[in-house]
Amino acid sequence: MKSRIILVACLFAILNNGCVSTPRNNAASMPIEKTTFSGTVQPVYYFYSLNADCTPNGLPTVEVVKAPSHGSIQVENVEGFTGYPSTNQRYQCNTQKRPTVVAAYISEKAFVGTDTFTLKGIFPSGNTTTKEFVVSVEDPKSSSLIQPHTTQGGQLETAPKSVNPYTPPRFDPAQPPRVGSDYYPPESLLAKEQGRCLLTITVAADGRIKDAKILQGSGYPRLDQACLDAFEGGHFIPATSNGVPIEMTIPFQVVWKLAN
Repeated sequence: MKSRIILVACLFAILNNGCVSTPRNNAASMPIEKTTFSGTVQPVYYFYSLNADCTPNGLPTVEVVKAPSHGSIQVENVEGFTGYPSTNQRYQCNTQKRPTVVAAYISEKAFVGTDTFTLKGIFPSGNTTTKEFVVSVEDPKSSSLIQPHTTQGGQLETAPKSVNPYTPPRFDPAQPPRVGSDYYPPESLLAKEQGRCLLTITVAADGRIKDAKILQGSGYPRLDQACLDAFEGGHFIPATSNGVPIEMTIPFQVVWKLAN
């Protein structure tokens, strides 16, 4: 029986803007993005499981599928707020704290840069959810925090940072990434190679794909090259800041998967 490609493709936009399906046959998704300071404990995700009447039906188990290269994951049972969408019958449960399991990331001392990891939540029902994360770790000493300063009269005041609303880059339906069965490397098909690669993609203010780099490879050079080729010469709807197109670098994931 010939191999066929699973027909799934989805981009999860920054700040939970949802997903956009593409006509190609691979999964392309955006990991959850977080920013923290070196050596600081940063909660990244809350796992929970409630009945329709908001009573807990047990606590999920959190499994580290891929550990961070430059830090560690801490898991703790805490009281926290849930985040059910308004379409869920448990939406009313969000108004009070409930039993949850929080997963937190802490970097190695003095590490500054990008770290990645993958977590899986296993619920009492037997269902699971897998979340991938990209964490930007900054040096607190060099970060542009809001700093208080003394006025002429000797009083302290804080210079507020300007609010800068933005929208992330999005798929251009007229020029989607070149992923799917039409672009699966023939040699990889014959060798039954499959895997995923995590990239950073720089989208210029005019929507051009200015640069693409692999953060984490699939384990197969041919598939890694196909990940880069998927965006070469491509086009996105650019990010905007206060309505003005800007250049932005985003994390992106491409999955090459076969099914018999």
